[in-house]
Amino acid sequence: MILKALYDYYHRHGELPPLGYTIKKIRYIIVIDYDGTFLRVEDRGHDASFMVIKGANNVTSGAYANVLWGKSKYIVNLDPKAKKISKEYSKWFDCNYAQISDLAELYPDNKEFKAVKSFYEKQEFRKLENDELWNDISQNDNSLMSFHIQGNYGIVAEQSPDLNDYCRRFFLNDIDVSKDVEEVCLITGNKSNPVLSVTMTPIFNAGNGKLVSFQKDMGFDSYGKQQGLNATISKEAEFYCFTALQHLLRNDSRNKFLLRDRTFVFWSSSNNDWAEKVESLFLRIIGLGNKDNPDRHVDIIYKSFQSIFSGKKIPNSNDKFYVLGLAPFNKARIGVIYWREIDVKGFAENIQKHFDDMEICNNNQYLGLIDIIDAVSVKSNKDKKGKISPNIPEAVIKSIIEGTPYPYSLFSACMRRIKADNFSDDQEVKSKKEKSKFFKIRIAILKGYLNRLRNNNKKKLKKMLDKTNDNIGYLCGRLFATLVKIQEDAKKIKTGSGHVSTIRRRFMSSASTTPAVIFSSLLNVSIHHEEDLPIEKRVFFDKLKSEIIEKISAAGFPAHLDINDQARFFIGYYHQRQDFFTRKLEKENNETIINN
Repeated sequence: MILKALYDYYHRHGELPPLGYTIKKIRYIIVIDYDGTFLRVEDRGHDASFMVIKGANNVTSGAYANVLWGKSKYIVNLDPKAKKISKEYSKWFDCNYAQISDLAELYPDNKEFKAVKSFYEKQEFRKLENDELWNDISQNDNSLMSFHIQGNYGIVAEQSPDLNDYCRRFFLNDIDVSKDVEEVCLITGNKSNPVLSVTMTPIFNAGNGKLVSFQKDMGFDSYGKQQGLNATISKEAEFYCFTALQHLLRNDSRNKFLLRDRTFVFWSSSNNDWAEKVESLFLRIIGLGNKDNPDRHVDIIYKSFQSIFSGKKIPNSNDKFYVLGLAPFNKARIGVIYWREIDVKGFAENIQKHFDDMEICNNNQYLGLIDIIDAVSVKSNKDKKGKISPNIPEAVIKSIIEGTPYPYSLFSACMRRIKADNFSDDQEVKSKKEKSKFFKIRIAILKGYLNRLRNNNKKKLKKMLDKTNDNIGYLCGRLFATLVKIQEDAKKIKTGSGHVSTIRRRFMSSASTTPAVIFSSLLNVSIHHEEDLPIEKRVFFDKLKSEIIEKISAAGFPAHLDINDQARFFIGYYHQRQDFFTRKLEKENNETIINN
């Protein structure tokens, strides 16, 4: 299914290299005239790209020359160790010269091919050692080289009518194809000579690995079949699949994101407006769409997926969305760690569900994957990126895409960070604003996790304060937030040794785990704090405390809260705190209106 989806992506894209061609970054261009005389070398930099005939899939030993482009050991007989042009011809140089001689013989009217052949016959390649760029060329022997005829446009190796003809005649019969047998292609269903090995694909931390690979004589031969004969793919289908994959994995791809050492690519099956919109917005869902302002276009994203989900804009029922996760097994092999095919409407429904589950207190901000991972990572001065269990990012992206419960590993990491952050000396998070941001995200994570729990018979948590929620953990959180607010308003905060002594800092952990031990003392202390409050505030807080305590069982505060109710404690605390803040803003706004 993966290869078939890539095959279809190539054909729907419409702008990928044609059969037999590839895009290569060629840095050094040898400029010659039509007589083959060397003129100079031009350095086109690291990003100059050209469409040239594709090389062989698997050349680990021996020599196989590309058509009019290649490394310096092929093009100018560079000895990589000596850093100079060898006096004796190497097998790589001979292979390249033979290739060019064949081209000139096959197309006798092509003046460019003749010029390149003359360049070699006249030994002009030895003049490169006198060029001012030679030192750079010899030091960067893996950089690619090609030719340009003075006065012409482009390079000799780029697509041309003669090269198109050469590619059609020889591409399907190169050294990667088994010419002895014909098998049914697993992708197209047509009979053809199958490839023995597939194109190497570069991914992060893997060099050039292969997505499909069978080693010879290593115990992986099935019924005596070797290499690609174990899973037959035609040359055309192999080209289309891996050209598409390389396009998705390119450096400037908008269809790729990295999570630690994992590489994810995604694409839609259709060119229609809504399929392309889902594809273009997916990076923003992850949290990589706009680094300068990650909140930008939140409404557009939310409303776009809401429209698909609600049926206002109905996509074709056959439109699919694909997500492929890759990781290095070693330098030669790539492993598939995640694969998901889902219809666009179902995908939009799951994204909408993620937005709703993670929404907290009308903060007008969706939580992308990067926000979530950042909030639960353990940071230090040495490691700004933070450490996190390697399975969490993959599990979270799976939950977002498939609409399944968030992983327990995310929940437990979030609980640890909430408790550790509350009592740290702010070494991890320097600014109060940043600390508040992380706390808000962590509360949203707890809410999303609890609401998605299977067989959850507890009341669903709302995004705002819920006065009808009588869960003991939630009530204890609300009560603790009230006691903290009373202390703050009474300004009964003592300082010493550079630390702020608040009941939030000193007692939040014990209040969230063993409320019976701590709340009787805190309620007594709050009576003294209220003595410094104005009468209207004192009345307000007394009513609020009574309202919360009346919902608590006659048996009193529990001796211990389980881990899920501890999470509800923090959510109740945050909800109540935000309600105080909202009341304050409403009061200030009303006073402003009256004064005006």
